[in-house]
Amino acid sequence: MKRYGLVLLFATETEVDAHLIFFLLIVLCIVFFNLKTAKPGSYFEDYCAPENTKSINAIFTLLIFLSHAKMQLDLSGPLDEPYLAFRQYVGQFVVVTFLFYSGFGIMESIRSKGRIYVLAIPKNRLFRVWYHFALAVLLFTALRLVLGDPPTFQNWLLSMVAVENMGNSSWFIFVILALYLLVFLAFFPFKKHLLAGVGLMFVLTGAFVGLEIAMGKGEYYYNTIFLFPAGMLFSFVKPAIDRLLRRSDLFWYLAFASVFAVYYYFSSNRGDSPVHHTLWCLCGMALVLLFTMKVQIQNSILLWVGDHVFSIYMLMLLPMLILNHFGFTDHKYSYVIISFIATVMLAVFFDTVMDRLDSLIFKNGKKKALVQTPDAG
Repeated sequence: MKRYGLVLLFATETEVDAHLIFFLLIVLCIVFFNLKTAKPGSYFEDYCAPENTKSINAIFTLLIFLSHAKMQLDLSGPLDEPYLAFRQYVGQFVVVTFLFYSGFGIMESIRSKGRIYVLAIPKNRLFRVWYHFALAVLLFTALRLVLGDPPTFQNWLLSMVAVENMGNSSWFIFVILALYLLVFLAFFPFKKHLLAGVGLMFVLTGAFVGLEIAMGKGEYYYNTIFLFPAGMLFSFVKPAIDRLLRRSDLFWYLAFASVFAVYYYFSSNRGDSPVHHTLWCLCGMALVLLFTMKVQIQNSILLWVGDHVFSIYMLMLLPMLILNHFGFTDHKYSYVIISFIATVMLAVFFDTVMDRLDSLIFKNGKKKALVQTPDAG
């Protein structure tokens, strides 16, 4: 009998060894559920609309969940190799759409709402994301205290600003908070010349990368970061690209083939430098955009996940840490399933509380707090 009787409620000593490739196939099935393709000569003009971008981000959120689960488990079986190969290939690309769509959405909001939106960024974007993040960190802090692993005050303080962590994911929040601040700095001087603001955003992003390198941050902090200003630039060039590709299916096929060729080239040397990795990510994002012009990936499951992206991302490690403490890692199926169910329940509770707090702090309190889709602006 296991040391912890709770384990016996979900798994036994004879449980068949689990493989994350099965869960990856489940994600694939979800992607194909209610999938729609455009008729020849036509396109989905709303491929950057909130419902579509939320669905794409939801797919990568599920992949991030599996990736975090993988880091807690011992995957050494022969059927683990396909998933491990897939995860190694995808790597940091799982955050690319979040950064790109967020940059695109913020730029669309700046263009439509003007300076009043820029002036509200410190409160409505920067502070909002930070305080949602900080409350999530408090949950991890409480867990550390309960498990008898109290953090140092310095560790806790730095974790509250995403420089360090309490066992939670923090690097992406650190980057996104910095990007929101840079957006404010880049567009504050410009009332009309918004393209100049985009140019300054690229410069400031480059300076921030230099700061991250000086701080000793790993490449994963900055080898996808330029997707954010790239999304802002896409807001300006999208109409012209759409007009060109809608002329004929031939233009779309030529564009897809050309971008794929460049993507394939950089996929072989993306590890050589952050520049190569960034170019690979840019080409990959371009393929996502082209693909979603012709194929609409949208269903109720993905839309629900897309509506809870921030809370799922922030809280998924909480049940994993608890299950690790109680010895669930030997039961891989149970571990993944229970972690996911617990994450969903925590996400619903967390977002309910956050919506109520937002309604007290912000006039538009029901608006989601994290970067995810164009309406996040």
